[in-house]
This record gives sequence, structure tokens and C-alpha cells, in this order.
Amino acid sequence: MIQDINLTKVINELGISNETTVIVYGKKIMAATRAAWTFMYAGLEDVRLLNGGIDAWNALGFSTEEHPSKIQQDSKGTFKLLQPKSNYLSTRKDVEKNLQNQDSIVVDVRSWNEYSGKNTGYVYMKEMGRIPNAVWGYAGSDPYHMEDFEKKNGVLKNLEEIGKLWKESEIISEKKIIFYCGTGWRASEAFFIAHLLGWQNISLFDGGWMEWSQLD
Repeated sequence: MIQDINLTKVINELGISNETTVIVYGKKIMAATRAAWTFMYAGLEDVRLLNGGIDAWNALGFSTEEHPSKIQQDSKGTFKLLQPKSNYLSTRKDVEKNLQNQDSIVVDVRSWNEYSGKNTGYVYMKEMGRIPNAVWGYAGSDPYHMEDFEKKNGVLKNLEEIGKLWKESEIISEKKIIFYCGTGWRASEAFFIAHLLGWQNISLFDGGWMEWSQLD
């Protein structure tokens, strides 16, 4: 479980406050959206994604640097508490409670082979299967690719196209949506896409299949 006060401290040490616009990027979108979800859960209001990541930035010919940027810390060495958005984080108990709720949907953002129990997708995970009653929310061919959501160049597909894909599986904004995957990375990407679509009642089961499958 994420420790809220420690998370707030780390964010403030980065020179970030609730008034800061944060734009995240990475080599892969799922890594960037993992960070984006963390910032959003911590309480930051304006979190954005550089679509296509560093590769898209380089392709457009923009400059880069190799040395770390200077951190602007609070002048007194203190940090301002953020107000975490607890509704963005679901625990195992939250998932169990919502599985039988007709107004909620638990969405599995893993490959079809993982969802259908053919494999785990991970060399360090033995348990196969899925959370009971979980709906497949698409993803990609394995834990490290998201072809259903991304183009070959790593840019997100059209949001309406993704929303239509979900709608065909009855994953709709009118219900509470809890996304999960193996360890939280792919589900963070789905969460952020839902956020971009304007969906309000969305959450992430951070422990994912790893937590669900290993606890009694």
C-alpha cells in the first residue's frame, strides 16, 4: 500500500506542488502513465502525458539534455501535504465488494492468454487465471506491449476507438470501473485513457493479479 505522507514528501522534494502542471513521459507509455496515476492519486490536479514519449520528442527534432535538472525545494525544507484522491486506489477488499455490484465492473487489462488462464505472462509468477467476474478490457500480446491501445510508434490510438472497444465489452463510464493487470503498469495506462475520455468513477487495483493470486 502506498504511504500517502511519504509520497507527498517525495513529490515536494521534486519541487512539485498542487499548483504545478506535470507532464510525464518515458520510453513506453505504460511507464509514463504509471507515474501519472501516482501523481493523480497523490492529489495533483493537472497531470498530462507526452504522447509517444521520448521517441516522439526526438522524432520532432526537439533538444534533449543528459544532466539532471535542478530540484527546487521548499526554502524551509518543509513540504505541503497534498490531499490524496483515495477513490483512485482500490484495495483487494474494495475489489471483492464490487465484484457483485451491478453498478461496478472489474476490468482485466492483460493479454488474452493471461486473462483466459493459458499463461501468467511473467517468469516470476506461477498462478494462472483471473479475478472472478472480471471483464477483459484488452491490452496487448504480453505484459510489455499494448497493441490494443497504441500504434506501432508508441503513440496512443484514437481515444474514441478505444472507448468503442470497451463499449463492445460493456465497459462504460456510467459504472464504476476498477482496472487491474499483473502489477499495475498496464492498468495505469487504461486508467489514464479513461481519464482522458472524461470518465469520473475510475480506480486502480494497484496490487493486481499478483496480490489477488497470492493471498488467501
